Amino acid sequence: MNLTVEWQDSARWMGIPILFTTYWIAGETLYRRRGPLWITEDRLPLYRVLDVRVRN
Repeated sequence: MNLTVEWQDSARWMGIPILFTTYWIAGETLYRRRGPLWITEDRLPLYRVLDVRVRN
């Protein structure tokens, strides 16, 4: 299966990547890869994402 990456970014502080965590969305799945030496990769299917807004 060949998916196109629609969005990719990493945690930043003042524009500089500070953590060894990268996030990206491909198809209907959110991926998270973390770790400088022991890399773990997590997948989160986006089949039930709710847009919730709270107002004061």
